[in-house]
Amino acid sequence: MGASSKSGTANGAATARNELSLQLWYRWLNQGYRMVGTRGSDIHRPTNDRNAGFDIVYAADLSESAILEAIRAGHLYLSSRPRLVLTGQGSDGVSGMMGDLVPGAIRRNPRSWSDVTAGEITCA
Repeated sequence: MGASSKSGTANGAATARNELSLQLWYRWLNQGYRMVGTRGSDIHRPTNDRNAGFDIVYAADLSESAILEAIRAGHLYLSSRPRLVLTGQGSDGVSGMMGDLVPGAIRRNPRSWSDVTAGEITCA
């Protein structure tokens, strides 16, 4: 039997495991663990499937070291759309983006989003 079936039982089991994993992820976040998530797939060929999702990494440049540094810092999110820009500024004037710790109360939290094309690469 293949990885999926017409009845959906194989995918149904995977969906149930994914839901349990997501519950565990949220429990750890609520306990104060700072974790970075990345996306994976079981797609073995190029695809234009917009539902496959992708990682958006805000790196200084396209070098391997800059991308890995941005991932370690949590400067990424997972999406199948839209593109998000999440930043905040603390009461002491210190600014940060997703993944950063901003001391003090957030006094400014601008948000924006736009559509992205699968495979699009941009640098911050």
